Amino acid sequence: MEQTFGLYFHLKKNKKSNDVERAVYMRITVDGAFTEISAKRKCQSVYWNIESGRMNNKMEESRLFNSYLDTRLKVESKRSRTRGKRKMKVNPVKID
Repeated sequence: MEQTFGLYFHLKKNKKSNDVERAVYMRITVDGAFTEISAKRKCQSVYWNIESGRMNNKMEESRLFNSYLDTRLKVESKRSRTRGKRKMKVNPVKID
């Protein structure tokens, strides 16, 4: 049976502050189970495109930011493919 795999980026508001900048997280889903990992970047919510999961403005910073996210996406996707026929499993991780 073939496994389903999904990976996308989203913004997550910090519970302790009302900052304009929000943390960017990667959500990895395998057969309906998911875990979130910090992308170790922040983005202003006004520049974030929810549908594409990318920063959306015309500045050079945006191009570099999206390039970083694309690199993370390729790395995680490659990890999933290199596991071959082994069954992937997502262990829920508690993120404070």
